[in-house]
Amino acid sequence: MIVRPMDSKDLDSVLALERDSFHEPWTVQHFQYELKENPYGFTFVGEQDGTILGFINFWIMFEQATINQIAVVPKYRHRGIGAVLMEDALMRMKKAGVSQINLEVRVSNKIAQAFYKKFEFKEALLKPQYYHDGEDALLMVRAL
Repeated sequence: MIVRPMDSKDLDSVLALERDSFHEPWTVQHFQYELKENPYGFTFVGEQDGTILGFINFWIMFEQATINQIAVVPKYRHRGIGAVLMEDALMRMKKAGVSQINLEVRVSNKIAQAFYKKFEFKEALLKPQYYHDGEDALLMVRAL
């Protein structure tokens, strides 16, 4: 699998994965903004034989980074693809001078929380009713 910057030809595949993976999926406009306008935004895809297997989106703002999303195609989960995407992102953040990374995760998403803990993210605080459906978010942080 190669990890490369997402481009507009990947949009349909990433949007389908987005809808399969998240309660509140981003729209085409969100991704177009990330790809074309957001100077702090980075989206990378994991691709093998022309097929998008997963993606990660993060922002780098000076010494701070925020991981917004990471997703893997359901039939390819639990094969280390998410780990490759995360390791690649962490390397890019380190090269950019990032010293702290944060992310929010649904309190009900224990699988994602366990994944983040493998990468040394720690629970920082609870954000009550963070999501549109009223579910709380857990803020997780990691020093780099």
